[in-house]
Amino acid sequence: MKLLTNHNLKKLIKLIGYLFLIVGLVALYYAPLEIYCYYMFTDIGPLYSEHFNFGTLLFAILVISNISYYLVALFLIPIGIGLIRLHNWVRKLSINLIYICIISVGSTLASFVFSIPKLRDDLTIMLIFAIIIASLITIAISFLFIKLINSNKMVSLFHKKVNLISKISQTTLLIITLNFLVTIVFHISIFIKGIFPLFGRFIFFPSSVHLTASAIFALIILTYLYLKKNIIGLWGMIVYYLTFLISVILTFSKYSTSGIILLLDYSKYENENVLPSLSIFTDLNLTIVISVFITTIIGLTILSKKHFQESNKS
Repeated sequence: MKLLTNHNLKKLIKLIGYLFLIVGLVALYYAPLEIYCYYMFTDIGPLYSEHFNFGTLLFAILVISNISYYLVALFLIPIGIGLIRLHNWVRKLSINLIYICIISVGSTLASFVFSIPKLRDDLTIMLIFAIIIASLITIAISFLFIKLINSNKMVSLFHKKVNLISKISQTTLLIITLNFLVTIVFHISIFIKGIFPLFGRFIFFPSSVHLTASAIFALIILTYLYLKKNIIGLWGMIVYYLTFLISVILTFSKYSTSGIILLLDYSKYENENVLPSLSIFTDLNLTIVISVFITTIIGLTILSKKHFQESNKS
């Protein structure tokens, strides 16, 4: 087909690169502007609300929104630049982002399926069915994109450029990225009254401060050792996530999402005006979504053992 010539494919790849770069730059521009919203809701701002303060749900939502802008910029800008320049390392970054989407959608879908009895109060059967089908199609298309990116024709379009990313295996890059996202989630938990699951009970601020800090510190150290192909980093991460998985199951399985919200003790205003708009999320089974996500990381870490064995042989 004349439309699928190498020249046209390169144009299409660069066009996608420019789109990614523009979206990433827009996100980077709006990220600091989002911080200005903190002032707007305080007593010196035009939208002052007594229900906006550190530890409130509104404050946490704004923090999550702000971090999301930075994450979009962090992921899309490098990929956009790499696609425009047709550097081969961008294929690995692109596949990495696709895998993250697959894991995120898969974890949420598993939770969604287990939560159908509760969701039927807010969603129709047809809508529930449509969401499941759309999620499965998204996962299937994502795997097709990975196959396309790894095809010989696509590989031939990119220039060989050696850098740190090209030297790291795809699995290692994915695990490091997932570890980074887990540390982000730990930081976000600080704004949700410091909630931390500890083998059957939730610990809140200020008692949870050292637990959260220790979890973040340990994961960063283990990630560094893992990146250096130190066997302590590999087995340390497996033990770390297995321990956290057990803690999550023992703790989250004892409470429904609405029960956890009651423990957070949000104000009457937030319970009546904010939480109802998030009902589809508050009905999800958090035990499933977190457990599937963590189990995936454990599985990937175990699979990456072969890279450590190859490194030792060399």
